[in-house]
Amino acid sequence: MKGTQMDALYGRNGQVVAWLDSDRILDLHGRHMGWIHNEMIVDQGRVRGWFMSGWIRDTSGGAVAFSGEANGFGPVKPVRGVRPVRPVRSVRPVKPVWPVRPTRPTVTSSWSPYSVGQIFVE
Repeated sequence: MKGTQMDALYGRNGQVVAWLDSDRILDLHGRHMGWIHNEMIVDQGRVRGWFMSGWIRDTSGGAVAFSGEANGFGPVKPVRGVRPVRPVRSVRPVKPVWPVRPTRPTVTSSWSPYSVGQIFVE
C-alpha cells in the first residue's frame, strides 16, 4: 500500500471491483466499505473477510479480489483490465472498536462465490 495513493482491487474477471485506500476498502464510487486491521476486513464491528498477501479473501479463505501486488497461494489471476479513473474518496468514518481476532481461515486456490460487495452484506 502506497501512502495516500489508492490501489485498484481486481476481481475474478480482471476488472477493477474496488479500491484499496491505505487501511480501508472503497467501492468504485469512493464510498467506504470496510477497514483493514491486523489482516481482518472489518465493517460494523464484524470480521467480513481477510486481506493477506494482497488478496482479499472471504471468511472461508476463498479469493474475492486481488491487488496488483498480490502474491502467494491463490487462484490463477486473470489478465487485468483497463484501470478506471480513481474516484474521489468519501469522508473517513470513525474507526470501529476492533473485534477479537478470530482464527484465520485456510487459504484456498479457488475463487470465492462472493463479490467484494457481498462480503459486507449478511
